Amino acid sequence: MMQRKNDANFLFVPSVKIEKNGLQRNIRKPFSKEPNNLMNVSTFRYSGLVHPHAIGITPSVDKKGIIFSYKKPKKLYKPAESIGRITFKSGQKRTLKKVKNVIQSKKYRRDLQQAALRRVSAIYRSQKTKPAKKKGGAKKAE
Repeated sequence: MMQRKNDANFLFVPSVKIEKNGLQRNIRKPFSKEPNNLMNVSTFRYSGLVHPHAIGITPSVDKKGIIFSYKKPKKLYKPAESIGRITFKSGQKRTLKKVKNVIQSKKYRRDLQQAALRRVSAIYRSQKTKPAKKKGGAKKAE
């Protein structure tokens, strides 16, 4: 019997489809809550569970910056050690450049680069403080 290159993917995908792990149903577009899924859409391309090279971007705990998490392909069968994390807190433009450089230099799923940059921008937009509305006070009568 000839083994395929990505044997783990063929074994894993049916179990995910049967269990419906984190899948939101009864809506037009099936969303997913799994980690390292940049678009939160239940498709093979964006799945963070199936691919040995997966990228995840989440807001940091202190709401100042992001956490860039990635799968280490050499530690694929050791789940506790398989995810590496990098914290970026240096501002939006620098963070976008750094995330782009990490994806390109480590050759991590270049097809997900645009989705990763959009996720970073959305997180920074949500962390921006909005100015308080000015209350219109009553004018003084003379």
